Amino acid sequence: MQANALELKLNENRNHVHKVFICMRYWRPFADEVIESVKQFDPDEVILLPLYPQYSTTTTLSSIENWQKNAKRYGLKCNTKMIHRYYDNQDFIEAHANLIAKYYKLASKIGKPRVLFSAHSLPLSIIKKGDPYASQVGETARLIVEKLAINNLDWSICYQSKIGPVKWLEPSTESELLRAKIGDVPVVLSPISFVSEHSETLVELDIEYKAIIKDGYYFRVPTLSADSLFIKCLADLCINLP
Repeated sequence: MQANALELKLNENRNHVHKVFICMRYWRPFADEVIESVKQFDPDEVILLPLYPQYSTTTTLSSIENWQKNAKRYGLKCNTKMIHRYYDNQDFIEAHANLIAKYYKLASKIGKPRVLFSAHSLPLSIIKKGDPYASQVGETARLIVEKLAINNLDWSICYQSKIGPVKWLEPSTESELLRAKIGDVPVVLSPISFVSEHSETLVELDIEYKAIIKDGYYFRVPTLSADSLFIKCLADLCINLP
């Protein structure tokens, strides 16, 4: 749905033909499969658009490098451009704010809500090496709060999906939900580092974390998915890429 919406938006400009291909790292279609399809399409140019709004060496860079390695291996020879980040894009921010505002209004019927911006966590060791991910997550949240323009908004950034014994970014989403539960605070949770629904939203957020909060006090904001403003954001990034 997201890819189709983007392709339709891109092709509103009839001067060029755009084709959107889905490529994944840990499930099919993998890069080698997609490269064969791209070669058959025979484009003049390839634009790599990682679906990670905030840049990280562990996600954005590794995905780009994986594509480049496979492109070289399977002989894809055409001009390739890359989009690295869009954490502060105006349409991206506005799309988030619009969705959050709807759920904030619902949660306000119970009490004063707390907005939790939940992002995928990273080991602190990676951040200490200069990875900009955490600072970009923080800037995304700050810009959304600014766009919401709600007086005395109660909000916090938290991190989910931690695995293993090493130190990760904190506070955890789980600990923030427990804090809200103790204070009897309704929660509006926005997954700001994810742009589509998958196991970390549908299972982790909608089942595991929802069980922490008092029934009726948990309002999970959907990912942007095929939101029209978000699709405009992605299309503009591609069209305006130097």
